[in-house]
Amino acid sequence: MPYRDVMLNTLPGPARRERANRAEVAYRHIAEHLGDVGLDAEMLRHLRAIGPPDAWAGLSGLELRQDELARPEVIAARLEQVRQSFGFRRWRAGQPETIRSFMEGRDCLAVLPTGSGKSITFQIPALLSPGVTLVISPLKALMNDQVENLRARGVTKVAAIHSGVGQAEWRDVLRGARRGDYKLLYVSPERLWSQEFAGELARVGVARIAVDEAHCISQWGHSFRPEYAAIPEAISRIAAAAQRPPVLAVTATATHEVRRDIAELLDLNLRGSPIALSPDRPEIRYFAERCTDREDRDLRVVQIVEAFRSQPAIVYVPTRRDTSRVAGLLKAAGHVARPYHGAMDESRRLHTEDAFRHGELDVVVATKAFGMGIDKPDIALILHLEMPATIEEYVQETGRAARGAIEGKEPAVGAAVLLTMPRDCSIHGVFVKGAAPRIEQVRRVWSRLSVGVHAYEPDELDRADDGGADRESVAVALAVHYLQEDGALRRHLDAPWRGRVSLMSDTGQRLEELWADDPGLAERGRRLVEVAGRLGDEYRAEAWARELGRPAVDIAADLLELNGRDILGFSVWKHAWMLERRPDVEPSWAVIEDQADRRRAAVGVKSQQAQSFAKRKRGCRVREMLAYFDAETLETCGRCDLCTPLPRPWAGSHISREGLLESLPTRSLVLQLLDDTRGARYSRRNLERTLVGSVGSAEYALPERLAGHHLCGGLAFLGATGVTQRIDELIEQGLARTLSAEHDGTVFDRVEITDAGRAYLRRIS
Repeated sequence: MPYRDVMLNTLPGPARRERANRAEVAYRHIAEHLGDVGLDAEMLRHLRAIGPPDAWAGLSGLELRQDELARPEVIAARLEQVRQSFGFRRWRAGQPETIRSFMEGRDCLAVLPTGSGKSITFQIPALLSPGVTLVISPLKALMNDQVENLRARGVTKVAAIHSGVGQAEWRDVLRGARRGDYKLLYVSPERLWSQEFAGELARVGVARIAVDEAHCISQWGHSFRPEYAAIPEAISRIAAAAQRPPVLAVTATATHEVRRDIAELLDLNLRGSPIALSPDRPEIRYFAERCTDREDRDLRVVQIVEAFRSQPAIVYVPTRRDTSRVAGLLKAAGHVARPYHGAMDESRRLHTEDAFRHGELDVVVATKAFGMGIDKPDIALILHLEMPATIEEYVQETGRAARGAIEGKEPAVGAAVLLTMPRDCSIHGVFVKGAAPRIEQVRRVWSRLSVGVHAYEPDELDRADDGGADRESVAVALAVHYLQEDGALRRHLDAPWRGRVSLMSDTGQRLEELWADDPGLAERGRRLVEVAGRLGDEYRAEAWARELGRPAVDIAADLLELNGRDILGFSVWKHAWMLERRPDVEPSWAVIEDQADRRRAAVGVKSQQAQSFAKRKRGCRVREMLAYFDAETLETCGRCDLCTPLPRPWAGSHISREGLLESLPTRSLVLQLLDDTRGARYSRRNLERTLVGSVGSAEYALPERLAGHHLCGGLAFLGATGVTQRIDELIEQGLARTLSAEHDGTVFDRVEITDAGRAYLRRIS
């Protein structure tokens, strides 16, 4: 909307919007619009020859009518037709039962192992059934990957709406969904709290709802997400004017307790037991390598990855700082590697995901933020620097190896290698501590809430630090969740809080025309235009509310309505939580504290189970995993190094510590840090700590800029003494120099790059 006039004025003739699902149709629309372009017969012949990329594109022609969905025999026949057109010898275990249940309109809970084709269980029903299927999914990478794959296969009626999708785009998608342009709509759970999104979604007429990664709704699962708590209420809003749509909940890992929680919280009407399959993956071989210290562990990473050279691999590390350091080691050894973590810029994350998916990268060194949405069939190696916080996470992450083996794609066998060393898994304590807010945090949030319904910016309610680990800072959201559960607080739909109001050349005229239809809205719109003239086009809810003497929620509702009528533009980039504190109600602090303690205790137990699994020296790893999930166990699996003497391709590696040290670009890394911090007056000691990755804590913590620098920990392999020696060498060579500085009466040494050092960096860049 803000650029509408500019864009429309550049087009030849009056603007129009057309949707084309075939190349020939798009060509005809363009030629017709331009007017003086004749249709080229040879071009038309080529375009008509473009057939559907694969069987997925043909599913639109197999859609069943609503009355046919009530006949199980018709559904079974159609699914057999789909199986044959896809060229499947057979459906994978659990798929046909789940698909039939969802298509017949029954609620279903399916626990299907990683790599078993969970997404098919809701994608095929969506494309074979009338109406729109809503898929609630927690990660943008997961949504983007599935949408991209479907579009590449010729399925055009699919879209994703998450935080990276602008307001104009998602509104257009929902309008298209009402017209029938989309059959499959992916939505992030955060969107369900949005006032304007919830209103538009209710008008779509959702026929089915699939909840992916459904374990996220259970706080006894391994990755509870408070925003998933909005799903039941969102379902009730969608069903307000019609019958409740059937709900399918799918996940790869869930114990009996978590399954019960999912069914209860989503209010699933299950006719029988959940469809729960064993998490066993016969095509994966499991190893554990015991390392003496961090240096030995880093060397072992390079040796193991070298054994799988030019094959796709993921190296999972516990903290963000480890991603750059280990990726640097692998690059020094000649691998095409790149770091990945949740705090990276979104464009860098998306570029890394795409590069790995399309084979431009061999290795991604990542925190647990990577992988859930990467459906890559040819990953040969999953390497863990240390044991993940739970066995569920370990099974999900190792399950990304050799996904294509069942279809006969290489590699036929994948390797899952876990590195252990004395006193590792210290990051587990961070996860346990952050699993639930402290009671003081909950009290602090409560004290900042006023009686009644008010808007709050989440960042201002409280702040949390994740210590460099890639986990969500969920303390505030959990505090609000616990207060809601206690009945002392209610969370309403989020309100637009920051945005932009754009007046068009015809806004005044359109408001005049609105008087005949809705004089109240027209008058409020006139006043909004006046305020925009005084305050500018930036929408700040508090300021506009003061100026107009109206609640910010009502103002936003009018702006959204006027935007929907194309009278003015209103784009929102920040929302506020609308929280209602009940009068004369005091939370049950003992109950809340007990609930938080029980959650931390549950996560602590999972952590201990994970560490015991990693340190196990006899028995069978696969049997241990299956027992954890209450699945049918084996005496021995023949696929792990505890019960079977498996060959280790990296044994006897020629790579040594000395050779790796020679390969490291230590000179350029030190000079780059000095160049990046010019003028900042950091002490030499702090710069050395940065390169080693020693961030410290409390009063001895590194400055935030250094702790967050991409080179932090980049030379940890050298150790503190080695880094000091390299800086001394640079000073001797004239590429750096030492200076004295003073702060609060304390004299300290500084190091800065020289002109010769900068010239060296330019030569090698």
